[in-house]
Order: sequence, then structure tokens, then C-alpha cells
Amino acid sequence: MFLLLQCLGACAPATAQDNHPDVIVFVLDTMRADHLDLSGDGTPTMRALAERGVVYENAHSVSSWTPPSIMSLMTGQYADRHGVLEGPIPKRAESAESGRELLPLPVLDKSTLTLAQHFRRNGYQTAGVTTNHLMLSRQGYARGFELYDKLGVDDMEVHPGPKTANPDAPQEWCLEARGQAPADAEKVHAKLLEFSDALETDPRPDFVWVHLMDAHQPYHRRAPGFVDEADPVDEMKSAYASEIAWMDHWVERIVADLEMEDAIIVVISDHGDAFGEHEKWGHGLNTRTWQEVNDVVFLVAGPGVPQGRVVRDNVSQVDLAPTLASLAGVRKLPQAVDGLDLTEPLPERAVIGYRGGLKTIETGTWMVVQDDWKLMQWRGGEALYRGDDEQTSLVEEDGTPLQTLREALDDYRATVVLRSPAETEIEVDEATLEGLRALGYLE
Repeated sequence: MFLLLQCLGACAPATAQDNHPDVIVFVLDTMRADHLDLSGDGTPTMRALAERGVVYENAHSVSSWTPPSIMSLMTGQYADRHGVLEGPIPKRAESAESGRELLPLPVLDKSTLTLAQHFRRNGYQTAGVTTNHLMLSRQGYARGFELYDKLGVDDMEVHPGPKTANPDAPQEWCLEARGQAPADAEKVHAKLLEFSDALETDPRPDFVWVHLMDAHQPYHRRAPGFVDEADPVDEMKSAYASEIAWMDHWVERIVADLEMEDAIIVVISDHGDAFGEHEKWGHGLNTRTWQEVNDVVFLVAGPGVPQGRVVRDNVSQVDLAPTLASLAGVRKLPQAVDGLDLTEPLPERAVIGYRGGLKTIETGTWMVVQDDWKLMQWRGGEALYRGDDEQTSLVEEDGTPLQTLREALDDYRATVVLRSPAETEIEVDEATLEGLRALGYLE
């Protein structure tokens, strides 16, 4: 029974190996794992996918924000290895506003293939749409896509909630009424329909990447059933839930209108969002690698995937690339050195996470997860947690695997090569700044 829970495709007919099915990957930006209810009626599309596929209950992000997480999804490498640890972050964009016109940003090494490049080289037509203004093409995020678009901001009314759920919250814009936001899932659907003729007429199988930003702050109210609450935190969560339901609806529409019901369908998130669990909000540096920002949604359905399976082993975003290659029957992605093929039985292992700039091994916050335990370390501190309780550190408790986790993290960090990745300089034009303001990263 344990083996059945551990493996995804090795226990199922290898139909994907024979047919090279279509593949569609939905990245739900800022989607917390613990806010996806697969037993209720709020997300019927994802519940249906879970019933005919595999759900990874303990999936972990490699980081707690978008640029390194997405590049790890695309390469199968931990963030320190691919080196794309930052995008046009607020401090740099602010420096541009004060007079600097160019920003140096890390670029994925040319020898490292993205999923889109790999699938294209293996006979797939590739298409991608994103609405995230941190996903800069010149850093490597658009590599391999024949059809690709990064949508701009959209003039939409954000719900007029209170300005902040906590007067000390660092991201006070989280509940402000704002005049702009990233283009929503409906606009992504429209863009994908523009690609549909090319996708349908090309005889090659399709690899489609869809990045939805609706669950990212600032939130909209998407349904009349989501009303203002007396408690501002409950109000924020209510609006957040309406965004999740909105994305669920458009996932269904996109799959149906692209006629990809028989495709391998992946729903995964890049990171979560903090709602004050550790007196922190959003997903900034001060959220470290707690579960509210580092536990992610990860489910897979389609050809070669067992139905109705729940995997409780720890998995990582780096596992997506080798798993998709296996299910689609294409060659192994050569540089996906950190990820595991989840169609095979999983060995015991430690899962790594990191948030920071990696100037030295001691900078930032490191995370190692093994079995039911999680160790976090940062300069001058560490915390040990078990299960879902990340309020009480067990570092001082006897009988914990603290030393084993320390050694696992030390062993991994011993492999880290501190290097300066290739860089590109981008002009921080008004469109870039506008996109960052819509995400709340700039005033």
C-alpha cells in the first residue's frame, strides 16, 4: 500500500509513453496550499481534476516568491543552481524612479534548457501566457515558446476594503481600493483563444503554459456571496477565496475551449501568502520560508496518471520538469538535476528551500523538510517544526531529529557554488513600473 501511495505513473499503464499527449500547465500565482478545498464546492474544476488524478499534499516551493520559483518549475533545478534569484524588485525599481534607468538582472545560463525549450526540441508546439510583471523574457522565462505573450495591467476596480488588516503590516496596499491590477484570467483566456487556430492546425502535440495572477494582492471580489466581514483579516480571506473560485472557473474554460480535456493537466502554485500567522503579511523577505508561503498546490491529471490518488510524501517544485517529461514520453530534461520523476517510487530525501540573494551561504533563510519535520535557519537563528504547527519551535526539545536535519542542510549547502550568473540590463520604462505598481510593489 505504501508503494502505491508513493508512485504516480509507474503503477499505471504507460499510455503517455506511447502517445505524446498534449500538456497544459496552470501556474496559480500566490495560491496557498491550505486554501484549496478539494472536498467542497468552491473549486469544482480542481476537485474534478483531483478525483481523476494525483494530489501532492506536501508540495514545497523552492522559495517564497515568484522569480526563483518559476525558474525552478521550468528547469528542475533549485534556485541557487539556476541562479535567477530576483526580478525587477521594488528597491531596484525605486532606484530607477530616482534616476537610474538600467537594472542589472540575472539571466538563466544558455546551457540550461527550460521545459518549453525541451518540449519544443522533442516535437511539441509551445505556447505560453503570463500576467506577472516579474517574468521578464530577457531573464529566460520566455525561452522555447513559439507563441508567447506577457499581458499588461488592466483597469479594474478592486474591492474597497480597509487599507490594511494590521496597522503594522508591511504591505498596507493588500486591501486598498486600487485602479489597476494585473490582467485577470478572463483576459488570459482571450489571449489563448488568439493562439487556438495555430494550436489546432499544427499537427504537433501542444505544450501550453498558463500563469494566472488573480490570487495575488490586490484582491477583487468576484462573486456576490463574498461580503464584507467585521474582521478585516476575514474580509481579506473572503476576497482571496473569491479569486480562487474565479481562477477555478477559468481553468475549466481554458481547458475546454482549447480542447485539451485529454491532455496532461497540471495545477501548481509558485508560493503562498501570509495572512498574519507570524505577524507577517504578503510574501516579502520577512515571511522567511514558513508554510503559509512555501507550501504550494500541486496536482496532476491526464494520460498515464492514476486516478484519485493522494501522495503524502514531501515533493518539490523541481519535480515538475522530470515528471512531465516522463508522462509525455520525451527524453529526460538533462539539467533537471534536483528534481525527481514522480512516476517512479520516491526515495527518502530532504527537500530544500531558500529565500534571499545568496551573497554568502549564511545570507537569507534556508529550509530543509524531511518526513514530518522542517528546519529553518537564518543568520543568528533557527527554528524546528513538526507537522502543521509552525508556531512552536522544538529546537530545545529532546528526541527530535534536529542534528539529522542540520547535517542534511549542511550537506546540501556544501554543494552550493557561489557565483555571479550572467546578467542583462533592462530599461525600467513606465510599463514596467506600472506593472509593479499594480502588483503593489511600488507606490
